Amino acid sequence: MMNLTPTLEKHYTIKELNELLGFSRSKIDKLAKAGKLHKIKVGQTVLFSASEINRFLLECSQLNKV
Repeated sequence: MMNLTPTLEKHYTIKELNELLGFSRSKIDKLAKAGKLHKIKVGQTVLFSASEINRFLLECSQLNKV
C-alpha cells in the first residue's frame, strides 16, 4: 500500500543558516541575489529549503569553493 501522507521539507531562516554554515547575513544575501542560493519568501520571512542548501553545498564542494 502506498503512503499518501505528504512530507514537509525542513526550511531554514537566514539566522539558522548563519548558525549552520557560519556565513554572515550579508554573504547569504549576496549568494541569494546572485542566484547561487535560491530563497523562498513567506511574507517578510526569507527561507531556504534543506534540499537547496544541500544542492548549493554539493556544487561548492565540486568547485572546491564557497
